[in-house]
Amino acid sequence: VYTITSLEMSASREFFVTALYGTNYGRPPLLNWLVIPLADALGWDRVLAASRIVTAGATVATGLVLAWLASRLTRNDTFAAFAAVVFLTGDALFYRGWLAYADALFTLCVFGAIACLWVGVHERRRLLAWVAVAALTCGFLAKVQTAYVFYGVALLALAWNRDYRAELLQPNTIGAHASAVAAFFAWHA
Repeated sequence: VYTITSLEMSASREFFVTALYGTNYGRPPLLNWLVIPLADALGWDRVLAASRIVTAGATVATGLVLAWLASRLTRNDTFAAFAAVVFLTGDALFYRGWLAYADALFTLCVFGAIACLWVGVHERRRLLAWVAVAALTCGFLAKVQTAYVFYGVALLALAWNRDYRAELLQPNTIGAHASAVAAFFAWHA
């Protein structure tokens, strides 16, 4: 589906509305935005390979984000490497992680957003709240608005911790999250 919508977007030069067989597909275009320049470079006869490169890259990047999160939370780089290897040796890399579909990119963005939020409140690094909401917005633009639901559940779980809750209630963090909500509404406008 995403290879066809990328072809149609490129042919029509319409880069904000995904179309499938000439009708509105109704999904945001982040994956298409990544596939189109790669297909331009590789040749459009290799658009499926371009899609698979993007999704395989997103899968590997998710493993790296997992390693980073585990390293920051546990301060154990061996455990972090083990966590990434376990993730990457499973079904994710060998089958689902390279299918030409938005799930791998969606996962990278949403998990990356949650990881940045978690490390940000854990280490009191407020800039990571802005990185988290940027990744969250990309997650929404990769597939669907349920990115906000997954992130919201993680935010509530982190808020259960009193120290984390104090960080989450900082003006910087609130402002970052307000910008994520604004980006959602701006896209739909």
